[in-house]
Amino acid sequence: MKLQIAGRSVNLLRHRISLSLEDDFWVALKEIEDEHKSSCSLVEQINGWRELGIQSRR
Repeated sequence: MKLQIAGRSVNLLRHRISLSLEDDFWVALKEIEDEHKSSCSLVEQINGWRELGIQSRR
């Protein structure tokens, strides 16, 4: 079975970046963002958590 990978552009900290994820992940990401209705996108939140994890390891 071939996976459907979709590339989309998102804004991350005022920069336009391209992400390639399986369709199911895009659907889940959209559902989570719609559910939480925050002004900060889920992608920005994940990036923030990633940055915190990187800084805590230094």
